[in-house]
Amino acid sequence: MQLAGLILFVFSILGLMIWILKFLLIMGSTDTFINKKLHGISPVINIAPLLISLLLIAISAGMAWG
Repeated sequence: MQLAGLILFVFSILGLMIWILKFLLIMGSTDTFINKKLHGISPVINIAPLLISLLLIAISAGMAWG
């Protein structure tokens, strides 16, 4: 159970890092941001993967060290 929790913890951290990188790429891309503003499309950030990743980190930490 502890090994499974540790593996889940590592992959959850990786998922969180990927979400942060995607967020930074979207916000850093001025071309995409300006095009969306010109066409009246509000830039939408999907926070569901962030919340799922944080939940999995909490669960896996409890499994690994609880």
